[in-house]
Amino acid sequence: MGRTVHFWCYIAVLILAPLPLGSNRPAFWTLLAILTGLLCLAWPLAASRDPARVSEPFGRLAAPLLLVSAVCGWALIQAVPGLPEVWTHPLWTAVRPELADVSPRVAIDADAARDGAMRLLLYAGIAYLALQHGRSSRRAHRICDAIALSGGAYALYGLWSHFSGAQTILGMAKWAYEDSLTSTFVNRNSYAAFAGLGLLCAFSACWRRLEATTPTDPRILLHLRRPTMLYVAAALLICAALPATASRAGTAASLVAVVILVLAGWCAIRARRRLVPWLALGAVPLLAGGALVWILAWSETGASMASDRLLVYGMTLDFVSQRPWLGHGLGSFPALFRMHRPLEAAQVWTEAHNSYLELASDLGLPAAIALIAAVLWLTVICVLALIRGSSERETTALAVAATALIAIHALVDFSAQIPAVTVTWMAILGCGVARAWRALDARSTAPPERTSRLRRRRPTEGVA
Repeated sequence: MGRTVHFWCYIAVLILAPLPLGSNRPAFWTLLAILTGLLCLAWPLAASRDPARVSEPFGRLAAPLLLVSAVCGWALIQAVPGLPEVWTHPLWTAVRPELADVSPRVAIDADAARDGAMRLLLYAGIAYLALQHGRSSRRAHRICDAIALSGGAYALYGLWSHFSGAQTILGMAKWAYEDSLTSTFVNRNSYAAFAGLGLLCAFSACWRRLEATTPTDPRILLHLRRPTMLYVAAALLICAALPATASRAGTAASLVAVVILVLAGWCAIRARRRLVPWLALGAVPLLAGGALVWILAWSETGASMASDRLLVYGMTLDFVSQRPWLGHGLGSFPALFRMHRPLEAAQVWTEAHNSYLELASDLGLPAAIALIAAVLWLTVICVLALIRGSSERETTALAVAATALIAIHALVDFSAQIPAVTVTWMAILGCGVARAWRALDARSTAPPERTSRLRRRRPTEGVA
């Protein structure tokens, strides 16, 4: 009973995360972090009430947990005063010399660094709980199904709000992207990434239910009066909402991710032990999709915006080169830009529109690489399970495709920095890793296949 209550509370957190402006406000992401923290603290108690089901051992999570913990610890250290002078940011003494003996820190904005660390812990908590609940295939499927249905519901609200002419977000008048569909989000590109994740989950839900039948099987008509049609409807609603966002990069990244979902599932069905050919095959749509999204992101911006974006990328690279090891502090980019904003910049930028560059600038190269490596570690587990013929190919392929969507979109935008988007992504990835581990365990404990046949011994002919 404890696990069941815990599970549905977790589902409620996932479904409600996008509701208040994508949880992209301090009060909302703090509430989300508190709820997730409480669920993490309650997990041992919930698990102990069901001794028949074991939790995922920490040993398997050691590498990504250590990497994420190190990054979170470094983000908190960046906000702590009293560090050695060689570590502290020179702007503390350059701007306010009277604070030289009081509060110099690595981070320019200590509050933003602490908020950033809290959000990283939030995402880690969501992934951890998905890993634990995802040990059950039924619950892993329910998590993905819930994301698909909530994605359809948010798309329906967005379509109503956009085409009714209300121009509001939850009753508030829009203050940005008035002519684009944004649902409960402020930024159309962030909603496009969230909608893409919902679309992937809807396709996966349909795939899982239709896999047992073929187009010529008369039983396929039974799905017309089964829950399968709910996921078909959710997919159609999201497909209608995505073009209305006018986010070319977000729409293209979502479509590329759908291709990767299909390709990953096909690779699992046609699995072979040759690793390199499959990785090379999977890299083709990933690289092509990244290039396509890059081109579309530039084509949808005006001349002034394009020149500004080039300017921002150059400035961010300069920020990285100034402090490549220590960084300027997690979440420091808005403050850095305000202080170094050139006269030719047409507007104030609060994000670098490239999450990789911004991470390197904020955290420093070692911590940024460690954070990306933690995500890559979990994704590779899913890829290995697919290559070895995972029996859980729908969920593991979904995790790979969702990661590809966010990774591609992060090249030109900041959807990964929106809490609701990353919370949804981490839930999908956690379920995928849990099912990948289960599939790999089942494969390793299965008796080896008999590869040779007994041959009849030919009678030896006597020699005269």
